[in-house]
Amino acid sequence: VSLKPDGSRRNDASNPDAELFARVVGTVIHHKYGKLVHLRWFILQEEFSESVTVDDATKALVPTIGDNELIQLAHETYQFADQINRKVPVVAFSPSRLCLPVIDEMTLYTRITLSVKWALEPYTFNIASTHNDNICSRHCNLGNLLDINQEPIMRFCELCQCWFHKQCLVVSPATVSTLEELKATRPPQPEDESEANYLFNSGQVEFSGHDFSIWMSLLHRPIQRGHSDYPWLLSFERLLYAVRNHDRAWGCPSDVQDFVTQHLSMAPSLVHLTDKYRAIVQAPYPDVYYYCPDCDSNI
Repeated sequence: VSLKPDGSRRNDASNPDAELFARVVGTVIHHKYGKLVHLRWFILQEEFSESVTVDDATKALVPTIGDNELIQLAHETYQFADQINRKVPVVAFSPSRLCLPVIDEMTLYTRITLSVKWALEPYTFNIASTHNDNICSRHCNLGNLLDINQEPIMRFCELCQCWFHKQCLVVSPATVSTLEELKATRPPQPEDESEANYLFNSGQVEFSGHDFSIWMSLLHRPIQRGHSDYPWLLSFERLLYAVRNHDRAWGCPSDVQDFVTQHLSMAPSLVHLTDKYRAIVQAPYPDVYYYCPDCDSNI
């Protein structure tokens, strides 16, 4: 939710025109003050500069924060319910897991693994908790951090269940990604689009050659967070992981377009743009694969 500053965050009353954000933890009825909301505040990127950090670890975090990123404040407080302006959609994700929905350049987002707290010095912060241990390899060139502002493209290894910075990877000559083993009960699949059309026309499969071609393109598209054509964390990670899981068990679905729509995982503010982002993920994309530094699979 958004609220207007009133001094309850120590120094926020100095900017009465600002809009502050908080997550509602719960509500309570107070015998004297009426309805109160239990809040966990967020810190805006513009508030979180090196001048308000007190240790090297927190200073190192500052350049990695995105313009639309909200940093969770560890402290909780209560506020009058009538001071809430509006509900605000905020996407929460973990840097180390497959969980980021499709967002755009206007979407507000927060890392669930990161929070800061007020330090003893007035109006300063330090890190309260961060759990980014599973990002990249032990030879990471970027301090095992997700840096939103420095070409934030990462690749996911399905076998290792780990994200790696593109800058920390070595290019592979592979033309397809390494997939997990198929289930023994998976139905046989066509070799190519023409065979799929033949089987479809003879009633042996429920998908056309065109559907099968799109499906195979999605199946071997690398799971990537970030996109070279868009300057924000555009990712289709949840969709592509769903494609791999479905193919492993069942192969190509009868309606690929419907499958993509159902699993695209749009941010709440972008649902009306589903067709636009479905076209982006299905457009031809020159895939370059890399070796996973932990298991040597192609990612």
